[in-house]
Amino acid sequence: IADFLRIGAFGYYGQEALVNEEGLNSTNQLFYVGPDMTLSVKDKLELNVQYLYRSDDNLFLASSDTMPTNNVLTQGGFAELIFTPQGDKSKWYMVALGNWIDSDDVTQEYQAATLHFGYLARRNIRLVTEFTYDFTYSNKTYGKGSIGIVAAF
Repeated sequence: IADFLRIGAFGYYGQEALVNEEGLNSTNQLFYVGPDMTLSVKDKLELNVQYLYRSDDNLFLASSDTMPTNNVLTQGGFAELIFTPQGDKSKWYMVALGNWIDSDDVTQEYQAATLHFGYLARRNIRLVTEFTYDFTYSNKTYGKGSIGIVAAF
């Protein structure tokens, strides 16, 4: 649409052959579709947003299921905000990410937020730290963090 705004869409329609652990077969017809958008502000701030709607018509929700579940609906998305104070010349950057999945298959539901800080030590070496908090289950009272080095040679 413009140098600062990209809008797109994605989709898929098809079938997949499924076999559970009992050896029972099912043919699942699936469909998903969604919009995708990126908004950039002066090469320093970028917002990426994506939404997904998915339907499955004949799905084994667990490998031990003896009968497939009909009409399983799933929707979800994410929002990602990237901050680079000097644009492409930045040595450090920050990312905030939110994920959300809501499904008829409750084992797939997920809600989380992540903060990520990175420093470009060399062209192919990044120092990173990240913290994620999972909001999916109310009995979780802590998040998870990591510190590391990413290298590409």
